[in-house]
Amino acid sequence: MKETLLSIHVIPNSKSASISYDEWRKKLVVKINAPPVKNKANRALIDFLSKLFNAEVRIIKGETNKNKVVSILKDSQEIRKILERKGIELSKIEEI
Repeated sequence: MKETLLSIHVIPNSKSASISYDEWRKKLVVKINAPPVKNKANRALIDFLSKLFNAEVRIIKGETNKNKVVSILKDSQEIRKILERKGIELSKIEEI
């Protein structure tokens, strides 16, 4: 199975968890309802993305920053299909 890297901008303390694409930033935007204290937002992000993609997710860059790079153990084409079902079309996903 391939590993896919996604560049993500996280917005903590949101009313509900959601995912969208920001054309200006050229990044996925993930809203998380957890606060950015004691790693709560990171854990909520991993939990949200793991459930969304049904795959193992880990943060590989940006542990203490709103801009993160996450690794998802799933092929980029499968990830693209899942995001398209959410109404998000991506022109490029980094893949390892």
